[in-house]
Amino acid sequence: MRTLCLSLALGLAAPALAAQTLAAVLPGPSTAAASQHEARVAAGLEVFASAGLRVTNTDAAGATTAPQLDLGRLHLAVDARGPSLHARAVIEGVRSAGEGSLVGIAGDALVLRAREAYAGFERGPVELRAGIIATLTVPEIEATWRLRAVAATPLEASSLAAPSDLGVSARVALPRRLGWVGAMVSNGEGYSAREFNTNKRIELAASVHPSAHGRLAPLAVLVSASAGTTGVAGSRNDRVHGALLWQGVGLRGGVSFTHGWGVDDDSARRAWLAEAFVRAVWAARFIAGLRVSRWQRDTAVDADRITSWVATVGARLDEGLELYLAMLRAVPGGRAYTALPGSDHWDLRLVARAVF
Repeated sequence: MRTLCLSLALGLAAPALAAQTLAAVLPGPSTAAASQHEARVAAGLEVFASAGLRVTNTDAAGATTAPQLDLGRLHLAVDARGPSLHARAVIEGVRSAGEGSLVGIAGDALVLRAREAYAGFERGPVELRAGIIATLTVPEIEATWRLRAVAATPLEASSLAAPSDLGVSARVALPRRLGWVGAMVSNGEGYSAREFNTNKRIELAASVHPSAHGRLAPLAVLVSASAGTTGVAGSRNDRVHGALLWQGVGLRGGVSFTHGWGVDDDSARRAWLAEAFVRAVWAARFIAGLRVSRWQRDTAVDADRITSWVATVGARLDEGLELYLAMLRAVPGGRAYTALPGSDHWDLRLVARAVF
């Protein structure tokens, strides 16, 4: 059995690769005193590799077909934990050129950047983090979906919210396993961009299980709100989010809704996003998932919208290896079709996810 598995997509700590006392590397008065400061260091790797075919509907050519090979994710993580202190670093591989650019570093090579890098402190139900840390909303939805290898959550893909940012956070676990409440102060630009103004983003969130035991124990209600600004001009960037989630073992799913004030550095523009999804596992090996979403990019223009769905079936071939066959469809309204070339498309993908 591989004891090294680490699920970086969910942000969970891995099983320990090695355990060593600080007395082995630092002088101390006695072994007994040093044992109170025992630290565990674990490392993990996660890779998404895919081969697929994209059919794009265009006015000029009718439709174009393009085979695609992609490395959807490359994550390296190191997690160190002691009795109260912990630290975590996650490095991801990305293309060096941004959207719309053909040349970046060394052409358009894959380069490494920090996804998470923080120091944390835990005492009883309270956990504090500082550095590049996971935000409070996106990871909760992604952890319920658990099919990030197939497609990113619409909330992240639409850029209405970022999965991590530079800041500080505090989370308190509710008694009797009823969930958690948290707060975060961050730059507000997301982990992939520098801060362009001096205003900070404040996010408040709570995930509550109405029943900690019995058949309704997997039911969770997620609510969050954030206020901040983005860009040099300090454009408004406020969000409210609500979700009803089922976080079971064999069956997971939910419905969620997000409303945003201020989109793409336009304070007057509003947008909303709704989604419903389900993921089922049976015989501890076979996996199926379905997700439908509607992204209204501008509430003032009905045609500025994208409706999409994802359907997938997969299997665990080994403890750390999963294989998926997925079909994705995106249907834009007239305004979104004009603003986002190539947004009207079909994708057929074969995706492999390896975790160590």
